[in-house]
Amino acid sequence: HLGRRQPDMVPLGHHKEKYFSSPKAKAVLNQFQTDLENLEREITARNTRLALPYDYLKPSRIENSIT
Repeated sequence: HLGRRQPDMVPLGHHKEKYFSSPKAKAVLNQFQTDLENLEREITARNTRLALPYDYLKPSRIENSIT
């Protein structure tokens, strides 16, 4: 079911395979992952102030790929 989190889900910014091996590509990916972690913290903090938390756009809930 598309509305449920799948056990093999790979979150946005992560990969099962090692696609990026060059130092420059790894640095960009690491920065992207850091940005996603910061965004996740911001959303979590915002949700503590909401009567009805909105978790659907947390990076940890978004799949890296839809294929």
